[in-house]
Amino acid sequence: MKKYAIRFDSPAEDSIYGWKNESIPISNSYFGTCIFGGARYERLQITEPTLWTANCGYIENRFCSGQETLGDIYIEFDHNGDIENYSRSLSLNDAIASVRYTCKDVEYTREYFANYPSKVTALCLSASEKGNLSFTVRPEIANLRDKLAEGKCPDNSGKFGTVSVENATLVMSGKSEYYGIDFEAHFRVVIDGDGELFAEKDKLRVKNADRVYIYFTVGTNYELCSRTFTAERLEKLVGNPHPRAKVVEIMENASKKTYAKLRKEHISDYHRYFSSFSLDLGGKYDDRTTPELIESYRSGKKEPYLEELFVQMGRYMMISTSRDGTLPSSMQGKWNAYKIPPWTCGYWYNINQQMNYWFVFSLGLGELYNAYADFNSARYEKAKINGDTYIKNNYPERFEEGNGKNGWLVGTANSAFEVSGVGKNTHSGPGTSGFTVISDVDRVRYTRNENTVKEVYKTVESLSRFYLKCLDKYGEKYFTAISASPEQRDRETHEHIRTVGCAFDQQMIYETFSSLLEMYESYPALREECDERVIFEVKEKIDLLDPVIIGASGQVKEFREENYYGDLGELEHRHVSQLVGLYPGNVINENTPAWLDAAKVTLKKRGSRKGPGFGIIHRALLWARAYEGDMAYRLLNLEISTSIFDNLWGCHYDLMPLDRKDPQANFAIDANYGACALISEMLVQSQRGTVKILPALPGAWKRGSVKHLIARGGFDISLSWKDGKADKIDIISTLGGTLKLKYYNISKAKFVCENNVKILDKDTVAVETGVGEAVKISDIPRFDIALNAKAITVVLSNDKTLVKWEKSPEKNAEYELWRAFDSNPDYTLVMQTDSLDFEDKDRCGRQATYKIITRADGKEPSKGITVTVPSTK
Repeated sequence: MKKYAIRFDSPAEDSIYGWKNESIPISNSYFGTCIFGGARYERLQITEPTLWTANCGYIENRFCSGQETLGDIYIEFDHNGDIENYSRSLSLNDAIASVRYTCKDVEYTREYFANYPSKVTALCLSASEKGNLSFTVRPEIANLRDKLAEGKCPDNSGKFGTVSVENATLVMSGKSEYYGIDFEAHFRVVIDGDGELFAEKDKLRVKNADRVYIYFTVGTNYELCSRTFTAERLEKLVGNPHPRAKVVEIMENASKKTYAKLRKEHISDYHRYFSSFSLDLGGKYDDRTTPELIESYRSGKKEPYLEELFVQMGRYMMISTSRDGTLPSSMQGKWNAYKIPPWTCGYWYNINQQMNYWFVFSLGLGELYNAYADFNSARYEKAKINGDTYIKNNYPERFEEGNGKNGWLVGTANSAFEVSGVGKNTHSGPGTSGFTVISDVDRVRYTRNENTVKEVYKTVESLSRFYLKCLDKYGEKYFTAISASPEQRDRETHEHIRTVGCAFDQQMIYETFSSLLEMYESYPALREECDERVIFEVKEKIDLLDPVIIGASGQVKEFREENYYGDLGELEHRHVSQLVGLYPGNVINENTPAWLDAAKVTLKKRGSRKGPGFGIIHRALLWARAYEGDMAYRLLNLEISTSIFDNLWGCHYDLMPLDRKDPQANFAIDANYGACALISEMLVQSQRGTVKILPALPGAWKRGSVKHLIARGGFDISLSWKDGKADKIDIISTLGGTLKLKYYNISKAKFVCENNVKILDKDTVAVETGVGEAVKISDIPRFDIALNAKAITVVLSNDKTLVKWEKSPEKNAEYELWRAFDSNPDYTLVMQTDSLDFEDKDRCGRQATYKIITRADGKEPSKGITVTVPSTK
């Protein structure tokens, strides 16, 4: 694998801006550290993800808690001369950070890594000449709040702590009152070779050393279990042991290992994940700093290395923040320097948290989903209580006594201690739960693990039970009566729009029901324990949910009340919630081409001039799922150009152009993770049982390769392409089963495999595979795609409908005219012709979408262009 590194030629500014724009993040998933890298004055900012307190803020008109920074380690060096040859870097290949510089001809080096197996972070500080390393180490607890001294800490929100020295170990110990969190951190300083160590009240002093190691670890009395979410605030942690014994044991065990052994252990553990996937878009490593690369990219120069680096940074951060036995990656991963962080540093379930985990299975990090699954499992009892509350408050006649009888519900704002619900005044509807379940079902599709299948089925069945209770009959359809498209507001009143059966909720209910039936049919063993009544009702109502409605602009409606695009809501809203059924869902797909074209209309009208990062990336993912690689790439380019910080952290900022120094420009990790999902979707898609090769390859990536991209069904895919066309495809079937493969002219390619290749059509084949079997494909015939007709219009006069289109640049072009009435998901072929117009005598005033596809000899048909004519009835 090529070298990937983030590089700076100066320390990070010692400020919040410096933290989010320039600091280097490392984490062992138990806690995170941000490296500022000052030559004379090092600051290491530490985040312990279970340290939550009163946030002193309001979200959705309610008081809420929030995560806060634990504190900092300050290292003050005895440097008297000028600092020269400074460099600071993070190797993504090894997850090791470093700082180097010279002072009075002595080279000073620092190395940092966060070791997951041993639960410590380690530093090695050295000087090129003996006896030249002298410094002071001083930890500091952040945001101490003594309510007796200040008299201003409401509702048990005090935070107390001390720093002391015990046997060459600095001990940071304290308590955060809001949840009764005991916290403790130990910092051990070890001199290798000559040098002296002196202890003071709250610091350690090193003099005249050659090399010094610093190890530290952090712990709290938090336990991830059901009680943490269901108990009253001050009872959540009652009886949990103080973390001191745990922290002491971790430090003692780590100290028995040499620094070299800890380093080797860390690299071995990290490589197991990071080396599982590689991507080559033609980029080459050079010695420019990362800010220089970004600036070059912003100026319009193509930097494929930066695109690769951005993706690998996302993988690095997921490996660093989502390991077994820890909390999952949150809105800011495991890094937070704030007392009151943006979005509480929590788990936001109307897209942000879901986006965090969309890519883990496809980019070789499936094991890292375990932390997220464990978190969801621990909060399940509280989610069932939420379900009871929702049904009792809104549908009392449908409420049933008994644990789980009313299903479960998770709202938008969640934390390490709380699980929110959904109320009548919420800004996101109950579809948030279905949004979450999509990733659980994908876990089944990727792994087919027996225990996972049973667990996920129960979760989906229970949610289906909840949704069945939420549906009311409107005419022949079933809608949820309490509904909101996430965060959408009325443009005049600025109030959140609340309605009936908006696209977001209806599509997520549809996806949940569809997933339940898929697992029910695919795994007959589940039927012994399933609730047949639920299955019966789901089958009865799934086709009456009306999840996709086409509006007069040809768009997918966000709200049932809208006619033309923009009738309701903000026109360029950061969320595109009416298309969650396209991605990450499946209700809009290649088998519903009229809906797919309507999704493209929506995306064009939604625009891309506003952030934040997650909104840009979600739009890109939607374009990729619609097989529009150039549009997806434009948005990836926009994200890297305008919505990332210099350390490659994603930026959440609503306006363009980005002002990174604006306090409202904040770090949010969802765009980093979403970009990883985007790469996967552009190169390989595998929804609905078919593996599609290079479905959204942009013209900018003429040549490249990817290794070990995983498709649903456990197919490990490596492929290369030249001149924008697939060159070689190697697939390993890790689970066995039918490999259904789709790519232009794939049926005429050369196959090397153990079984016969069944040709389904010119572009689709099927191969029965056993566990571990390989399929190698080469000599794929080249192809070209016909150019679209240039424009399509409709002229209405005297009740006549005349469809006209401008000629395609193709010679001897012929055209197919397709039509879909109203919200029909599919088109009907109306005519094949070489003319340029058609009078439709069958429309009869109905809303109609027309599509013109160009055909030319020796070429694949064009993607087509569309126009929608509103109803005149």
